[in-house]
Amino acid sequence: SGISAPAHAQQTLDFFEAMGYSSSTLSVEINKGVTVRLSAPAASVAVADPAIADVQAISPRMLFVNGVGVGETSIIAVD
Repeated sequence: SGISAPAHAQQTLDFFEAMGYSSSTLSVEINKGVTVRLSAPAASVAVADPAIADVQAISPRMLFVNGVGVGETSIIAVD
């Protein structure tokens, strides 16, 4: 899974479509964000490299991923 540039701000994606089997890369522009809808509630979320992306849980089923820097990182959401 990775974060790279560019993407459309404020676009809502299905988490497994964006990060799962059909595609392993979610692209986000620096200083832009994208909401990601989860198919199941998550109790915890984490990003491997916070210098690349910031991830906030808006609700148990929705994340906001903000592009912070250039590169790739991993995001995990667990129940």
